[in-house]
Amino acid sequence: MVSIKDFQERALTGPLTDKRAFDKKLMLKVRELAKDYGITFNPREVIPDDSMADAVFKAGFDLLMDVGIYHIDTERVIMYNEKEVKDTMRTRPREITLGEGRDKVTFKSRQVVPGDKSVPIIAGGSPHLATEDVYIPLMQSFAQEPTNNGLCPGVVTSAYGIENRARTPGEIICAMAEARWMKEAARRAGKPGIYIDEPMSATSPAAYISAFSQPGGYKKETTQMSTHLYGEMKIPWERVVLATYALQNGIVPWTCCPAVIGAYCRNAEEATIVNVASTLAQLEYNRGSLVALYTVNVRGGNYVYPRDNYMEYATFNRTMRNIPVPVQDLFLAGAGPCTEMVVYELVAQTIAYTASGGAAFLEIHGGGVDDFKRGRLGVGTGMEARIAGETAHAVASMSLTRSDANELVNMVIKRYEDDLIKDKYPTGKTFTECYDLKTLTPSKEYLDIYAEAKRELTDIGIKYE
Repeated sequence: MVSIKDFQERALTGPLTDKRAFDKKLMLKVRELAKDYGITFNPREVIPDDSMADAVFKAGFDLLMDVGIYHIDTERVIMYNEKEVKDTMRTRPREITLGEGRDKVTFKSRQVVPGDKSVPIIAGGSPHLATEDVYIPLMQSFAQEPTNNGLCPGVVTSAYGIENRARTPGEIICAMAEARWMKEAARRAGKPGIYIDEPMSATSPAAYISAFSQPGGYKKETTQMSTHLYGEMKIPWERVVLATYALQNGIVPWTCCPAVIGAYCRNAEEATIVNVASTLAQLEYNRGSLVALYTVNVRGGNYVYPRDNYMEYATFNRTMRNIPVPVQDLFLAGAGPCTEMVVYELVAQTIAYTASGGAAFLEIHGGGVDDFKRGRLGVGTGMEARIAGETAHAVASMSLTRSDANELVNMVIKRYEDDLIKDKYPTGKTFTECYDLKTLTPSKEYLDIYAEAKRELTDIGIKYE
């Protein structure tokens, strides 16, 4: 394993390299490895067989050994050797517990063998922009769901009248407010010790650390610290600083894979290879024990060309049996809340990720197009967490084979795939339009849409309780 001291020295003394030269080398190498290992995904098989997943893992390992990672600030390449990476793989814990009291949850590596009926951890939340007047009830709508045992924060646009702008005092104020408001939402939902994945209103180390250092703020027992690489395979000092802070204070680091399909990675196959390499690289300097999978399409979020993204996520889940650490899959639907499409998008993802070994599902919200293109505030509701949570329990109880899961996924995707490809995303409604703010209950319209979809999904074989 590589110590922070060694990592810093390599960042200061590694080969001086132009960023464009690094990008070109990475791009050409990942194409070469995909060809050499025969890595080709079948769009009709969202969940791959183990031989394909293992080939992807080997390609990702080779990619890291060949190109290393690029330090943005020093313009140098940081290289690892094979022994360091294999030692780290061998020593990573297979499970980790976060949360406090009766709200504790244990993340475990799910290998999905016949008869395995374990259910992924559901940590719904909407990392959209949210104003301070609706922030707490919005987050409470997720926390109060019976199947929801974790939370993903929203981004605070302002706090106490101070706008959230990166690297200003306002960013620190908003990051600190986020921590307090998230804990208040959890308390109101009767889950004061619930797991909260990482601060979302911060970008700078000062703001991240402020969210943890204040009285009543985030704690190492419940919340992770963002330490991930940037795409593709790049890191600035600020992420190393946060990794160091996390290591020194016993905070579980947030390890994330941000490959972009349609940029340097032309397709899901190449993105998965890069994500494996990125994960191995991060575990070296942050000593992580959880990996969050996040991939976007160059056109937007992971709701664009769903088969590409679903295949990438499912394949990554299967590759992680080679380390293995628990994988957190991030959910995002293009359609807005209170639409039929958002139900089917979330159900398709839930089937694919549950059946392929996802240990936890994070975010879980609708309105991805609004987040990336329209910029509406207060999008996403606790109902999306309910949809994913109930579906995950149903799918896990069925102990599906890979072929059966693929068949189900294909039947669900057919219901909305053409509309997504054509950019026909129903806008849906905002949180305040979907929920009664006094009782914090979903609207009859949304409940009826979900009930009708569940009847249709039951007809195709999903065994809801």
